[in-house]
Amino acid sequence: MAGGTRRVLCVSPRYARSFGTFDHAFALTGAKAFMPPQGILVVAAWFSARGWQVRLVDENVRRADTSDMEWADAVLVTGMHVQHDAVAEVVGRARRAGVITVLGGPSVSATPHWYPEPDLLHVGELGDATVRLAERLERNVSPPERQEVYRTESRLPLEAFPVPAYDLIDLDDYFIASIQASSGCPFQCEFCDIPELYGRTPRLKSPEQVTRELDAIMSAGRPDAVYFVDDNFIADPHAAGRLLEALVAWQDVRGHPVDFACEATLNIARPSPDHIRP
Repeated sequence: MAGGTRRVLCVSPRYARSFGTFDHAFALTGAKAFMPPQGILVVAAWFSARGWQVRLVDENVRRADTSDMEWADAVLVTGMHVQHDAVAEVVGRARRAGVITVLGGPSVSATPHWYPEPDLLHVGELGDATVRLAERLERNVSPPERQEVYRTESRLPLEAFPVPAYDLIDLDDYFIASIQASSGCPFQCEFCDIPELYGRTPRLKSPEQVTRELDAIMSAGRPDAVYFVDDNFIADPHAAGRLLEALVAWQDVRGHPVDFACEATLNIARPSPDHIRP
């Protein structure tokens, strides 16, 4: 294919088996993996909106085989630090199939020097670097002589994010569904790199955007629960309050089809002045 629309295979590498991946509980529910790879589902939706043909393989559900690799003009891989070895293995398979490889996601964004193997690196969040990378691949999908790095300087606002490509996965494969409503956290906990990666000023989706994504999840399957993968659900407590009001209304209209879960700092238990009564 010479330029223009491309075929892209998005791959989420397998996690090492551990207590945190909940593998021990899958037999109770028939699940194959913990939760959908939220980040690369957004990336897949972004490239689909650009007119590309997109396939997605979550290797926690099944392995990307040679036919998947050979179908693609480019293989896009994501990963966290714990997936480092699996990332390198996927990239190696794609390169042996003769396909240009692109790595993005939180691990490479924090430590690009860990990843000499991929042809192209996407460092940072969805934004101007994504556009430049797409334009490069539309011009040419030949692997470069030296690794190319695309760094995001201007991030796409969360309210401009597409609905994740839930249609590319089977939600029944997962223990729990997932959704993102915000990014960033004002706290600087010593164990956490979120403020460094995503900033200390929370960025937000509108409540209407979140409930639209919930409708898309429910159209793609019938999960028992939806997990908010936000860095800190109450990073902006006023925004969290507005979102909770919308979530209550959404549940009431639909007969409370799911449970919700989230991550939040311990001050979630601290009453706000508005709730303190004499």
